[in-house]
Amino acid sequence: MGLLEAHLAERPYLFGGRPAYGDFGLWGQLYNAWTDPTAGAIIEADAPNLKRWLERMLDPKAEGDFEGWSGLEATLLPFLASQVGGLFLPWSDANATALAAGEEEITLAVVERGEGLEIEVPPGTIIRAPRRGEVVYAGPLEGYGDVVIVDHRDGTVSISASVSGVRVQVGDAVDIGDPLAEAGRLRETGAPGFHFEVRREEETIDAISWLGSEDLRAALMGRDSEDR
Repeated sequence: MGLLEAHLAERPYLFGGRPAYGDFGLWGQLYNAWTDPTAGAIIEADAPNLKRWLERMLDPKAEGDFEGWSGLEATLLPFLASQVGGLFLPWSDANATALAAGEEEITLAVVERGEGLEIEVPPGTIIRAPRRGEVVYAGPLEGYGDVVIVDHRDGTVSISASVSGVRVQVGDAVDIGDPLAEAGRLRETGAPGFHFEVRREEETIDAISWLGSEDLRAALMGRDSEDR
């Protein structure tokens, strides 16, 4: 709510002066929350910009042009990275994978820890390259199980750990979405999944912000048969 409140302080709609598909897709869920006594009271008290957007979307009209990304990025990217890339897309992908496998239930958790993300996904999920780069390590690493490390040639490296079925070798060039390995087992819980972190000059940085929505989708895009 706070991220949307900040973003809507400078514009009437998500992408500028006129409503877009994103407004309509998001509005229905937030409108239901607004009409709930408890959630509605929070919105009324703490999110005046969000409230005005909810009211505006009852009768949406073009009030100007769409903004370019340079104007939207500062307040929209945090929302896309944490809420869309960090939560919605991993859930959507796990759901699609479970449906394709004929499973009746799914369990997915993305837990942010001090040294990266612990990501629970269904068994067989393909772990993919989040950005283009070169594989600089692929194999077992003490304390991490099987690991794939990709140097992205921009001062950052991504680490996919606790994986299985490694599909790349040192020296391989990879692009966004290329398969690296399959989900393994998380160290702490033993659940199917993998550990993901990003480092810059040996320091761990915020993986969700680094990934962004499209990159996180690529990293978690799991399919069984098409890559075997």
